[in-house]
Amino acid sequence: MVASIDPVKARLYPEVLPEAMVIDPTASGANIASYAAFQPYTMCLTQLITNQAVGNSIRIDTDAGHGVIESPTRARPESIAVDLDILVEDSMDLWAVGNNDEQTYAYTLRITQLTVFEKIRYGISLTKEEAALAEKYDIKKKYLAGILRTIDSPQYKRIIEVAKEVTAAAGVDERVGRLINVKKGEKAVILNLAVDRDAIREVMGGPGPNDTYLKVNRDIRDLSYVNLDCLGMPGVHSGIDCYIPAIDRLEVAIASTTGIDDIPVRYVYGVADISVIEKIRWGLRLSDTEAQDAENLNLYDAMAAGVL
Repeated sequence: MVASIDPVKARLYPEVLPEAMVIDPTASGANIASYAAFQPYTMCLTQLITNQAVGNSIRIDTDAGHGVIESPTRARPESIAVDLDILVEDSMDLWAVGNNDEQTYAYTLRITQLTVFEKIRYGISLTKEEAALAEKYDIKKKYLAGILRTIDSPQYKRIIEVAKEVTAAAGVDERVGRLINVKKGEKAVILNLAVDRDAIREVMGGPGPNDTYLKVNRDIRDLSYVNLDCLGMPGVHSGIDCYIPAIDRLEVAIASTTGIDDIPVRYVYGVADISVIEKIRWGLRLSDTEAQDAENLNLYDAMAAGVL
């Protein structure tokens, strides 16, 4: 297993975290990644990206379901993200099946703690307390009527692109752009990550797979929070969409075992105020005014219900 995501670290949920790797498939199936024991969080597979290779396929098992996806990579688009919505409550295993070397895999996982609205949308049983909230806010009726559709609609003060050509010495992390220091009361969110993966290809003079990685360090404690094999990522023209929030600092870096010269790297991030709802969700301290507003507007129940 080469996956780097640890779902239980997604404390600023909901987060959309990317993975990218290069795996040599086997006839019986080489393990790409395994996820389990991540309660109270729930995951959703939201995008899947592979390159095309005759004789290779990808299989995904979720919870008690075998082969929820079984797709020959030749039938999938070449390094283009396909949107998915596959809920994972307990476990997920991804397998590389075939006989051709260096198959690339990238995907994104939305990690959160489900609200009552989300449980109703996915058909998950409610607790007695959750059922009471659902009745209080008429969630099921509003959902079936088409009034409740989405709960993720972030608004940003600004959205910034950082695009660089980066040279990283062997074994040394090289920062891409500046360290992003987040002001108190704000959040910075990485929205897209991209590299020129062609610069990594051996036929182009690059070091090949399992050598050069695009890393994201989040705040102080989440080092290598995201660790993507550059060769496994989609091309620099599109990158991979994500939602990686931070409340202290963010750092994007290139790390290479053998070293890399002038690799094009790009990322996009947004800056916004932290809402009172987010402070409640993330367990952050509220000011006296915010605490009073939360009580007056009944934000604690509304957050759990998922109607705001």
